[in-house]
Amino acid sequence: MSFPYSNAGFAVPLPAENQECFLEGLKMLFNQTGFVPRNLRLDNLSAAVVKARGRGQETVFNEEFLRFANHYGFEAQACNARKGNEKGHVENKVGYVRYNFFTPSPVIRDITHLRALLFEQCKKDHQRLHYKKDIVIAELFEEEKKYGLALPESDYPVFKQSMVTANKYGEVRIDGVLVHVPKSYHYGKLHIILYWDHYKVVSHNGEILSKGPRLYMNQTREIPWQSILKN
Repeated sequence: MSFPYSNAGFAVPLPAENQECFLEGLKMLFNQTGFVPRNLRLDNLSAAVVKARGRGQETVFNEEFLRFANHYGFEAQACNARKGNEKGHVENKVGYVRYNFFTPSPVIRDITHLRALLFEQCKKDHQRLHYKKDIVIAELFEEEKKYGLALPESDYPVFKQSMVTANKYGEVRIDGVLVHVPKSYHYGKLHIILYWDHYKVVSHNGEILSKGPRLYMNQTREIPWQSILKN
């Protein structure tokens, strides 16, 4: 996220390009900046946009993104299709972060550690002079904060829920991979709740049958062999 007036920038790493990661990433950025921008210009990514603007038609945002925007109070402005120059400031900021913060490659423990390193790098970078105004970026950013919106009292809960039926082996498909769910054969329908970094499989009466890290997190996941072999 970049701020053209002050030239301040913030960056958070995320493991995937789905809606849960996108919205959770925006929450992280809002918490890092300490306020919510009144206007947010973004690309036509599927996590936010159903139909891009064009030929006299306005951008159509998806419902979940609109609920998120209403909760935080910002106005979303999507660029025209294939017009990356309309958000050139943040495009340049991506290159700046890549070339200045990842050279040499940082040694990291996990994605949380990388997020903390990037936040420290961004804060240090705000101590340099603005390339035109000859004022420290951090001072200009403090001015910019005065025109932002206060953070809401509670975070927006980001998750995606769907109904599934387990196959005859007691498996459900999560992120394209079959996952064994103990006791799933007792139920006709199951709820899968996906958060940006983990999932839960819940029965119709609220019992959590399975939970673990989402498969793209590259974390070890316990396989309930005892339950599998018994069945």
